[in-house]
Amino acid sequence: MSEKEHDNQSASNQEQLYQRRLERQVKNLIFRRFEKGDIYAVLDYAPQDQPKTYEEHLHNVSLYAKRLRRAIEGRGLKFPDYAYTAYMDEKTPPQAMLILHIPPEAEHEDIEHIIKEKWLMLPCARSVSVAIAEELEELSERFSKLARIGKTTGKKKYICAVRHKLERLEYEQKNHIQRIKQFRKIVHSIFTPNDVYAVMSYPPERAPEDQETLEHEIIKVIRNLKDRCKRKYGKAPGYIYSAYMDERTPPQAEILFHCIDDISPDYIRKTTAELWHDVINLDDMSDYLTITSYASAQSQAEEMVNRAYNSMDKHKQRYKRSRNIKR
Repeated sequence: MSEKEHDNQSASNQEQLYQRRLERQVKNLIFRRFEKGDIYAVLDYAPQDQPKTYEEHLHNVSLYAKRLRRAIEGRGLKFPDYAYTAYMDEKTPPQAMLILHIPPEAEHEDIEHIIKEKWLMLPCARSVSVAIAEELEELSERFSKLARIGKTTGKKKYICAVRHKLERLEYEQKNHIQRIKQFRKIVHSIFTPNDVYAVMSYPPERAPEDQETLEHEIIKVIRNLKDRCKRKYGKAPGYIYSAYMDERTPPQAEILFHCIDDISPDYIRKTTAELWHDVINLDDMSDYLTITSYASAQSQAEEMVNRAYNSMDKHKQRYKRSRNIKR
């Protein structure tokens, strides 16, 4: 095989791989975000007004999609998930295909009317055919076939704007699980049986009003503890803490102190108790302060991770750590 034939064969293989990958992507898009009974439309131009370039064609379809969105939302409906592909080449006149997921509260006839009306408002538009998706497999094959026409390297061949609630929940859940794994890894890989685990809570009459106040008081305790350790040992302990509260959970903080080098765990326990006493101002703190070794509190530290991620606002970081606690 000559070098030229080898290059042609390689290009052909790459094209086949691209087409198979595109078909998988489109099939995944169609089956996960659309369903039987949704609407699809094929958009045509008048022969004398066909766009000269793919960019002009894509601009027209994009403009149409924006007008369609405004018209549907103007009727008090939530704009549905959609996908479209705009295609053209030397042998294929410019066309576009649009798929719309119909929200439950919408009438098919109303959506069909808006689809036709907004396309025909464009001066270059000729016709639009609207149909109901009967089989998703057939719809997927047709959409992927059209998306391959006039392929331009480096350009995505279809555009989708989806705000699918399930998709968002799946994405957030993955991030949630990943953050928990990272938190758990820090807790179990750095802290030793010699370290200190403290749980601080409040009497009802002394409870802070909000998360910000709670965080401020916990940070104040940690900062004062670090200052005392620096004066005594010339260094500060490492720490990781989680402070949380909501309607169901009374305000509470859990702190793991990493006793670096010669810092005494007993000194950490004693100083933490003194500093927390200053905050809640109670002689009997037995119900509001628990200090143990990490060895005897390993299971509680594991629950610390779960409590932190179940109680607080899902968009906030659930824990804070000192700089000498590496991820």
